[in-house]
Amino acid sequence: MAIFLWILVVIGLFEITSNLFHLSRNGKTEIGKSGKRQHQELPIDLNEFHYFVKVIIMLIFGILFLASSIVSLIDFNFGLYFLWIVVIGFGGYGILQAVIYRREFKVWPAMLVYNLPLLALLFLTRNLVSSSV
Repeated sequence: MAIFLWILVVIGLFEITSNLFHLSRNGKTEIGKSGKRQHQELPIDLNEFHYFVKVIIMLIFGILFLASSIVSLIDFNFGLYFLWIVVIGFGGYGILQAVIYRREFKVWPAMLVYNLPLLALLFLTRNLVSSSV
């Protein structure tokens, strides 16, 4: 479980760094164009504002991943609840994105990627509970 939490720390740091890079661009249009180059799971013909919003959402999730995994490393029992909320929210965001942009093929594999932390947490906590019984 500790390895998983450290992976989430790295994911959080990556998301924060990547999206702060996008936000360093001047203006919403330039930020949107920068985000469009990275987040190609969304339809390419969308207005840059969609990508600007995506950059903000992913930055927030990066901060939440970093915070929840560090809290879990410090206080496992409390942090695990926080972590569950974050990974469920992240997976839900992936599902919502897939439903909204359902005609775009690339959005479906992206939804699976967004749900990998949730699947890993389900697997790890299942094993954690079964080994403690």
